[in-house]
Amino acid sequence: PEDQLQNLFKKPRHWAGLDAVPEVETSEELSSATGSWHQLVGAFYEHALSSVSDQSFLQQRQSILETAVEKWFCIIRVNMLASSIGHDIIGLGNMEEQRKGAFQIIEAVIGVRSRTTAITRANALLKFLRWRADNSDSDGKDFSEAEAWTYLIHLRESSAAPTRATSFLSACAYALHVFGFLGLEAICSSRRLKGLAELMHSAKAPLKQALVLTVGQVMFLHDKLAEQSCNHVDRAIVAYLLIALYGRCRHSDLQNVEDVILDFGPEGGFMEITTKTHKTARTVAQKTKLLPVVIPAIGINGSEWISEAKSALEEYGLKLEGHIGGPLFRPPGSSGEPHCKREI
Repeated sequence: PEDQLQNLFKKPRHWAGLDAVPEVETSEELSSATGSWHQLVGAFYEHALSSVSDQSFLQQRQSILETAVEKWFCIIRVNMLASSIGHDIIGLGNMEEQRKGAFQIIEAVIGVRSRTTAITRANALLKFLRWRADNSDSDGKDFSEAEAWTYLIHLRESSAAPTRATSFLSACAYALHVFGFLGLEAICSSRRLKGLAELMHSAKAPLKQALVLTVGQVMFLHDKLAEQSCNHVDRAIVAYLLIALYGRCRHSDLQNVEDVILDFGPEGGFMEITTKTHKTARTVAQKTKLLPVVIPAIGINGSEWISEAKSALEEYGLKLEGHIGGPLFRPPGSSGEPHCKREI
């Protein structure tokens, strides 16, 4: 409704990632000011959720792992004798046997380390190898510190991204310590390479983080959760956002939830979410333990909100108690399916 839309634009806006909206006093000024703005017609989720490939958490992990293995196999094949892993792959036999066994070997080497980090490091080395193939006659030969120095000078003179040099050195260290590229030790210990990389990195623009949510914005979420006339998908998303907010959770922390336990008393209570998949699980011991995420039932509005969150998710077709075995929230599905397999 126009009166609600006008009130929305009259309020001071500090939403992260959005420019401030000028105050509007009349309907004519409102129409003029919002003519070029995207109108939020219908449910909020229709403007917020992207349409991407629908893969479950395990399918995504397997796909990322396969990408990481392929990239590192490309790097290792440049000079099979340059790394201990290359020697292991050569010992498998002919080319067909090498390709079959390389996946298992590289997967084992990556182990419980982050797959995305493996891809990031591989991408930095692949950029160096492409430059090497185009600008040097050393393609396929051992790495050298002098060649790496020439590469960093090229990056600086070509106004490459400030982090390209540090990313390259991090990739070299990863290849040295994880995949056994012993020829990279001179590059990793070079003082001039580290100094030049730091000089380039210091030119990076200051980090601008998103603004934190204000009390008013969190109260807005609580109001939407309690508003029965609100779209049922929007209410479910609001429930999920409040859970992530009060639990200090990243989206990735809620993509593979094990169980949800609710415990209420006469004066309040709490919700406990257990998960093995979280960013701080770096060791094998941490990956075999469940992380308890404890969330208070009393919000900043002074009332108990978890019951409304449970009701909103159940109305949407999801549950907020017992065994979950997947993402806490899943977007609306297509092709007759009520929900996607993927997380938000």
